[in-house]
Amino acid sequence: MTALILAGGESRRFNGVDKGLLAFNGKPMVQSVLARVAPQVQTVAISCNRNKNQYRDILQQFYTTATPPPTSQCFYDDQRSPLRGPLAGIYRYLQQCTSPYVFICPCDTPTLPVDIVQKLAAALLNASADASYPVDPHGRHHLAILVKAPIALAALEKLSVALEQNDSTNKNASHKSIGSIKSWLHSLNSTQLTFNDTFDDFLNINNAEQLSAAEQDLRH
Repeated sequence: MTALILAGGESRRFNGVDKGLLAFNGKPMVQSVLARVAPQVQTVAISCNRNKNQYRDILQQFYTTATPPPTSQCFYDDQRSPLRGPLAGIYRYLQQCTSPYVFICPCDTPTLPVDIVQKLAAALLNASADASYPVDPHGRHHLAILVKAPIALAALEKLSVALEQNDSTNKNASHKSIGSIKSWLHSLNSTQLTFNDTFDDFLNINNAEQLSAAEQDLRH
């Protein structure tokens, strides 16, 4: 099982500052995500569209004490792909991934549960599903997904073809609705895992106020 951390966003609400490299509790936010995810998987990759060397350094420093060090990588999106946003990074990674299972999360969720991968894996296997993700009691979910890599890749390839050809089925639909995380998950046999008390653990930090509040909560 491997993990992919998505750090390729434009961070418009932070005035374009690379969100994954913003300080959270005294270190880059992506490092907090990495510290929570890495112990649950064999290797970690980071999808980024800038500051590739900095992300690579963070990975290498994190795995300094590992013997032998796992294969880790940072990469840019394939600009030739019709997929955009998170799906572009996911697609690029799945094309080269050899692991049967991949956990996917963004770089701005530094308080992820330290057992999220195991819980999603249990839900996926129990439901004989191709993907699993957490939801709150109201059915809202965040981008923390476990997928069977070959099946998830095949679904993205079909989605990519649909966007590229703009066929009759999708010609009246917007690119955003066709090429979205939601449309991808709907094309898979997905199962949901309800988290009742700890949904704040999946908080996406989208502005300075949320960043400050999350740091205070962590200290307390």
